[in-house]
Amino acid sequence: MINKNNFNIKNLKKINVCGIPFGFEGYVINKIFEINQKNIIYLAKDDKDAEIIKNSLSFFNSKTEVMNFPAWDCLPYDRSGPRLKIQSERLTFLSKLCQPSYSKKIIIATVNAITQRVIPKTHVEKLIFRLNIGKPIDIKKFKDFLIYSGYIETGKVLELGDFSIRGGIIDIFPSSYTNPIRLDFFGDYLEKARYFSIEDQKSIKEIFDPITIFAVREVCLDKLNVAHFKKNYLKNFGIPENFDHLYNSIISGQVFSGYEHWISFFYDSMDTIFDYLVDP
Repeated sequence: MINKNNFNIKNLKKINVCGIPFGFEGYVINKIFEINQKNIIYLAKDDKDAEIIKNSLSFFNSKTEVMNFPAWDCLPYDRSGPRLKIQSERLTFLSKLCQPSYSKKIIIATVNAITQRVIPKTHVEKLIFRLNIGKPIDIKKFKDFLIYSGYIETGKVLELGDFSIRGGIIDIFPSSYTNPIRLDFFGDYLEKARYFSIEDQKSIKEIFDPITIFAVREVCLDKLNVAHFKKNYLKNFGIPENFDHLYNSIISGQVFSGYEHWISFFYDSMDTIFDYLVDP
């Protein structure tokens, strides 16, 4: 058993624990967390190991908030970028860290995830929109937020990151939600909100709690970000050719496959995950 008599860790910044049997790591991490009461970051060797540790921690203490920070699922400067699901999970994670919270967390990440720089905290703080049932909403401001946060307007919501507007009804499939959401407005007031099915577009369950919308893309093609990209691209590569599809697509505000690899060109500076954490 691990207790305060075994580990006097309250004032220690570094703890060396050896010989832990496979599958027992969750118990050890949980005990250290209970004694120390500080944010803990566990570095898993890969995504599979991270999932095992997450399940183990949930088994030993279901009340502890365990957050997973995934790495991009692609090679650097590959033709394709990270999947939208991965980007939305990362942004949901970063957005939650930006919100005031007095509860301590256990964070699971891989080496690849934690060494990769992320978008600035000051930018992520702007990528959160809250909706309350029965409260007025500035619909134009909400639509601008969705576009700014990487959502794409479509005729019908079929996948993550889609949204559609039909009169007083807005359908959206936001990150951190398993099902898309249908928002029913009466004028500017949010009258009802319901989960609905992608297959038949029928309502599943009514929502009464506040709804928090996070961004789905790590690179938002707003005017400021595009201007940063243009400046940095010209500085490093000079005037591009007419057939430079990456440059021409981004300048025109169009999403280009793999453009996420140029993420550092869109911002003045990049942060690390530790810039988001208090008392890690």
